[in-house]
Amino acid sequence: MYLRLAETARRLIEKFGGPMTLQVVNQSAYDPATGTAALPASNHQFVGVKLDYQQREIDGKLVLVGDQKVYMPAALSPKFGDLILVDGSVFKVIRSKPLAPGGVLVFSEIQVRG
Repeated sequence: MYLRLAETARRLIEKFGGPMTLQVVNQSAYDPATGTAALPASNHQFVGVKLDYQQREIDGKLVLVGDQKVYMPAALSPKFGDLILVDGSVFKVIRSKPLAPGGVLVFSEIQVRG
């Protein structure tokens, strides 16, 4: 049952979303001597949906004015500090909230800040 939901979520995201790039930042490989990451970030292309938070969702602590949410398919799992590139803008991943009923990842809601 949840596999069908995951497939439906994927189809809807592809239908109503647009091209995005998840840039996974390799935080553990930072070299303080050079000031760069020893391993470059890896890029993953996907189709996602970017939306504004509703006013009632903005609490000024966890969700700030200007934060947005990105719905992405189940195949990707961004972490805090990763970047999402959309329409020439760069957004930092603040929080990743997977929807996984019954242990089946349907999609993830990502809070981003730009």
